Amino acid sequence: MGVVYRAFDPAIQRPVAIKVILRKLLDHDRTAALVAARFRNEARAVGRLSHPGIVAIYEYGEDDACAFIAMELVEGRSLGRILSHTPLLSEAEVLRIMDQLLDALECVHRHGVWHRDIKPENLIVTPRGEVKLADFGIARVEDVALTQGSPGVGTPGYMAPEQYTAGGLDHRVDIFAAGVLLYRLLTGEVPFKGRSRSVMRATLDDDPPVPSATATTTRHAFYDSIVSTALAKDPGARFASAAQFRDALSKRSEVAPAISSCVDGIEVQALAAPWFADATITTSWAGLDSCFGTTDVTGSEPLGPDVLAHACRVLASQMGPIAAVVVKRAAGRAHTRAEFFHLLVVQSADGVDRAKLRRELQQGPV
Repeated sequence: MGVVYRAFDPAIQRPVAIKVILRKLLDHDRTAALVAARFRNEARAVGRLSHPGIVAIYEYGEDDACAFIAMELVEGRSLGRILSHTPLLSEAEVLRIMDQLLDALECVHRHGVWHRDIKPENLIVTPRGEVKLADFGIARVEDVALTQGSPGVGTPGYMAPEQYTAGGLDHRVDIFAAGVLLYRLLTGEVPFKGRSRSVMRATLDDDPPVPSATATTTRHAFYDSIVSTALAKDPGARFASAAQFRDALSKRSEVAPAISSCVDGIEVQALAAPWFADATITTSWAGLDSCFGTTDVTGSEPLGPDVLAHACRVLASQMGPIAAVVVKRAAGRAHTRAEFFHLLVVQSADGVDRAKLRRELQQGPV
């Protein structure tokens, strides 16, 4: 139905992304009209916004053959793709993602726009750890008729109760969806699961277990009341604004500046640091050599806990708490110490002296 092209604007000398919908590939005229209308809606919604956490739109156009949007080209991966590889992120990473999302949402709501489809797939994480909110196709824009107040528009599991009913909608549908996202980041699973009908019933009637009580993780009880407020069935009981939601989360950063990560029981302490998304979680493993050689480090015995702890300490200085995740993943894939060190070295951030890093890793316990 649609395709996104990487292009270059010669007038302004910048790369852009062009999203194109070809009308001939749509099922019928009504579908084509709806898709084109949502394209216009996205352009209108984002056109009034200017924020570093929102994917910018430069131009919109359409004719009888197609409709297109020229937008900011963002190098990165969707949060959905990241979570498919690493369902549980460190506490520092969770706070970093939510802080940026809620800051962007405050801008969105201040300009009379409700996104209405907040979910991991609509968040792009750049290599520098910046979070960008995208896809405003079903956004509500003040004084625009398209899909205003229409029930059932959104993604089941992230939709607020009032999106399933004929009740009035406002910006707090985004607060609810952000609460669902926070729950998923904390626990590795969404609070409302199952088929669409089951998800709807659960969203309307059920209260999920608080994050600290789930079996998938051991998160601090600090988050329980925040999640419960964001997921309140009554919009009036939720946070009144994204800024209020963000302020509530910021208190955790104040009381816990040092975040602990763990690999197989090995505690690694590191200050909350920028998240090198492309150098850790999102890097593809396809095509890696089995090892970089067996002469530098001999032997193929199982990796002991001392080796893993040393690797965590070495990597934590450049990656922060995500080092624990990288070490655990590499240990699960490597067959020799040489291969283990190789996998860690290729995951290092740009600008790191990889030869020096390899030597530091090899100087650890045998």
